[in-house]
Amino acid sequence: MEYIRDCAVQAGIATKQIYMEDIGVDSQGLFVDADDLPIHWLFKLYPWEFMWRDAFAHCLSGCDTTFVEPAWRMVLSNKGILPLLWERHKGHPNLLPAWFHDITKAPPVNDYVLKPLLSREGANVYVFKDHAQVFGASGVYGAEGYIGQQLAPPPFVDGHGPVCGVWIVGGKSCGLGMREDKSPVTSNLSRFVPHYIEP
Repeated sequence: MEYIRDCAVQAGIATKQIYMEDIGVDSQGLFVDADDLPIHWLFKLYPWEFMWRDAFAHCLSGCDTTFVEPAWRMVLSNKGILPLLWERHKGHPNLLPAWFHDITKAPPVNDYVLKPLLSREGANVYVFKDHAQVFGASGVYGAEGYIGQQLAPPPFVDGHGPVCGVWIVGGKSCGLGMREDKSPVTSNLSRFVPHYIEP
């Protein structure tokens, strides 16, 4: 969060750090800070799926706040997109077989992972080999349902499995972050290093 704020300051944009619990709603249903000043632009890490469940959710559609991470990102962060992509583009080399998990049906592959539709950073992800669970992560997700996806573990190097995240802006790669862990599933406690950021 501080990195994003620092980038904004370097670009000449005035910023203010506000904690979630200090954001309120005025009589017109607009979001304000602790000084009752309107929040016109907001960059947040608080997930959209949490926001839609909160008491202030009814104000989201009518407020004049521009969210730097727009609400349509919920579509991309929902794991339900994976079975839909597989259904449309079955066999594509950049996709893994995926399905909406139904406990009454056997998964179509022997080695797979179960992921909650709205999970983040490895929470509530379960790994199965030969249909037997070999790993499970705790968390607060899962009530919304699960998808299954064929297991594709990262290559482990020196006991750690690296996962690469690439930032693409305007169709061009402009950054790379590497997250790695001894566990088969990376989490919010895994090591993360921004490997390369191009201005």
